[in-house]
Amino acid sequence: MILPIVKLMRLHYSVPVSCGLIAITMYLNAGRPFNSWPLILTACSALCSTISAAYILNDVIDISVDRINRPSRMISSGMVSCHNAAIWAILLFCVGLVVAALCGKWFFAGILIITAMLIYYDIFSKRIGLFKDVLCAALMTSLYPLSLTLVNVHSSPQAHSLFYSSVWLFLTCLSYQMYKDSGDSKGDVAAGPKSIAFYSSQKWFLSFARIIAIVASFLPLLIWMLGYCGTVFLITSIMAIVLAVISTRRQPYTGIMFIYAEIAAVSAGAVLDLLILAP
Repeated sequence: MILPIVKLMRLHYSVPVSCGLIAITMYLNAGRPFNSWPLILTACSALCSTISAAYILNDVIDISVDRINRPSRMISSGMVSCHNAAIWAILLFCVGLVVAALCGKWFFAGILIITAMLIYYDIFSKRIGLFKDVLCAALMTSLYPLSLTLVNVHSSPQAHSLFYSSVWLFLTCLSYQMYKDSGDSKGDVAAGPKSIAFYSSQKWFLSFARIIAIVASFLPLLIWMLGYCGTVFLITSIMAIVLAVISTRRQPYTGIMFIYAEIAAVSAGAVLDLLILAP
């Protein structure tokens, strides 16, 4: 029972996304040492629990679509019942809020808002058309304002770079989600006429996603050109462009793997670059 639930939690997504708080807070603090590691790690745990809960709830609600697009998933395959999965989703949402309360009122408020938006997304994502992908990208980018509730901002080139990196993350996640929806269009039709499938099944949708991916991949290079980061980040910036270009030459399901690799590479490069350049 536990292993199928763990698979539903998508820890290979929820853990790296949650750890994004660490990278962003380090940049807000300009790479200076700070004594708030217990706070940051607790915040990451709260966010991870919340994201994992949202993944489980999404599978519960999208079971009819997943039987077409993802028949091997834990719920659509019958390995986990909707009832049990829903209980775990509620439990993890509650855990996320309780742990978030340990990180201060503003972080708790942020997690509360994100929880509400995730639940809205899970329930209505198949009925809000193109807004689905925009909302998904916005939820990912919410890491940035959420990080502001954890540390004080030190004016620095590193902190200034976060504006551009937030735009990069939004656009890259938008292209990622559009790639995914393009591949899922066959099953998404089952969600009704207002689903994203009305758009994602058309050729222009995937072409637009690829354009967004390419445009976004140049933003890390712009950050380096503005002098906000060093050589390590330059290397990963070039990698981002290469990975984005490769993604446009692949089918949607394969393309998202390269977009995922781009996000991982740029994030890792940003942290390594900061550690090397930190005062």
